[in-house]
Amino acid sequence: MKKIGLLFIGLFIFVFFQRPEMVSASTVTVHYNGASRLDTYTYANNYVGTLHNVVGYNNVGNNNVENQLKNSVIFVAHNHGMPGIQLLSDEEGNESGISGTNGGGAWKAISSMSTVSSRPLYIAIYYGCNTGVTTSSYGNIMAQTTSKMAKSAVAWKMSTYVVDVNLWNKYFFFKARSLTSGSAALTYADTQLAADTGSINASGMKTNRVTSGSFNWQFGNMKKDSSLNTMDSNLDINNVLIKNKKINFLDKNNIEVEINSANKNSFGDELLTYQDDNKNDYIFKNDVLVGYVNNNNSKDDNIITVVNMNTINSNLNNYSQIASKYLTSLLNENITNIKDYTLIDAKYLESTDEYSYVFGKKLNGYLVNDGIIISINSDKELVSFSAAQQGLFDKYNEIQIDDIKVSNFIEKEMSIEKEQNIEYTIDKQFLNIVDNKLVLQIGMTLNHNNKYYSTKTLYYNVKSNSDEIQ
Repeated sequence: MKKIGLLFIGLFIFVFFQRPEMVSASTVTVHYNGASRLDTYTYANNYVGTLHNVVGYNNVGNNNVENQLKNSVIFVAHNHGMPGIQLLSDEEGNESGISGTNGGGAWKAISSMSTVSSRPLYIAIYYGCNTGVTTSSYGNIMAQTTSKMAKSAVAWKMSTYVVDVNLWNKYFFFKARSLTSGSAALTYADTQLAADTGSINASGMKTNRVTSGSFNWQFGNMKKDSSLNTMDSNLDINNVLIKNKKINFLDKNNIEVEINSANKNSFGDELLTYQDDNKNDYIFKNDVLVGYVNNNNSKDDNIITVVNMNTINSNLNNYSQIASKYLTSLLNENITNIKDYTLIDAKYLESTDEYSYVFGKKLNGYLVNDGIIISINSDKELVSFSAAQQGLFDKYNEIQIDDIKVSNFIEKEMSIEKEQNIEYTIDKQFLNIVDNKLVLQIGMTLNHNNKYYSTKTLYYNVKSNSDEIQ
């Protein structure tokens, strides 16, 4: 009887999370892998589930993926990846997914799928590690997607981390429910992730994003599911204006709350988003401005412009002085010293017409998770600003990090992977504060026998001059 009971429960869980195939022109399709990535589906359903039929698939593979791509308004995949490939199942021996080109076996090539000229799919988001890297073996998965059935596609040319993806996806769909543009949702997700986890940690999701197609479409233009309730206009975040002294944010339970600004400190250091009359977002944390998003930044798709790399590189160099001026005006010097920040990265993001500059500071040669991201457009207007952890590391002036001990720590923490012959490399490392302790946060990239990539985060406790450090 116990076996029968367990079998019944297992089947119930499977059916509940798999949901029957109901792909229509108002469907949001979300592929995810296991409990750690379930939030990718949950947030999408929470924020746009009143407008669209949100369907989640847990590690089910690619059997019906072509139909899903062609008949959804949004397609999301949060599973493992590798250059040019997005996995939809990582089951040992039965890995499967989609590729840009050269399908066959485990991979279904988008290039071999039939073309849908009407482009009902507004955006495809591929969260897999390095899926956005173009290769001769599997091509460019974003370009193939927009060539066949989508208005736009997004992927990353980096190792992506589950926690960061879950949060970025949450903020993307949170903005989507306001029926804004695709480009505004990208920028908002970038900025909120930085406000939430620190700009240095979050900068990779912004500067390593690769895209194809146009993002100036509006979420409000997507065909709605008539069987679902329309959104209550009283909950529309576009109605939240500074002049009315109201704020709208996600509280600690991830519930949307609209309250009078007099009570804005009720949730501690939660992020609070104001909007002005132009519907631009101002993100505050502990009454400090830590983020800004210009929701009116967009390129006119009717005006064809060709920007060559020489022009982009010239602008990146010239606009850095403008970014520095914005930095001077926006940084709170009551908290930290602007002279401690230096430019560490500069990228042009075509999808949102952003020249993005990352300013960081170091402690004993190690980058700390106190960074400032300034993005401006081709008209030299401020597109976004994020600076979440200003001055958080200024109290530390002496730290002790033994490279040999760090190396031994990594080898010990990765012993299981080593036994399984999984290759691993250090992807990134920076000083961060986790559970009120100063740590060296180390991001690891794992190569699973050339079948796919994954990531793992390690935290090495650091001794410093602060009494707070254990």
